[in-house]
Amino acid sequence: MGIALSNHTVDFVIQRLARFSNLADAELWFNSAAQAGYQPDAITLSRLVYASSEADNITAADYWFKEAVTANVGPNTVTFNTLMHSAAKAGNLANAERWFELANSLGIQPDKVSFNIMINAAAKNSNFSAAEFWFDEAFAAGVEADLVAYTTIMCSSRTGQLIACRALVWKDSSSRNATRCYHIYVTDQRCHECW
Repeated sequence: MGIALSNHTVDFVIQRLARFSNLADAELWFNSAAQAGYQPDAITLSRLVYASSEADNITAADYWFKEAVTANVGPNTVTFNTLMHSAAKAGNLANAERWFELANSLGIQPDKVSFNIMINAAAKNSNFSAAEFWFDEAFAAGVEADLVAYTTIMCSSRTGQLIACRALVWKDSSSRNATRCYHIYVTDQRCHECW
């Protein structure tokens, strides 16, 4: 009499292996579980995409994405964020953009993390225009920029370049929406706000 594997158990083990960039053992564990009758879900397959990303193996990430589609456990925002992160980590802005567009075409809504990854992918390529484009896209999509987005876009700029960071929207004390525009000037690794 064998022990039945739950989705939670398989996911937990794969998650732990992924955190240590141990793709080979994560795949071995998954394949052993599949042979024992385990049916994968979106979370577990996303973990394998993540393990591939952590191991800097874009080919494996693509493979596990296709497995998720084949198993009809459709990818979600986390899956696409992982794929975009994998491409960004490798310095491949075009691949990150490809994943972003595919998610969009499947009706999967990007979140704050998605846009931060895209800004970071552009910054890693020293492509300030693309970083600013993705910053603006986030704003247009109603995604409020956070410290990560601002810091990344500032770091992608050349020293001494004036950056128009567009608008940051917040609610004032009377609950009316207000818009505050500001510029950030980067000089000698120091940021100065100009109000």
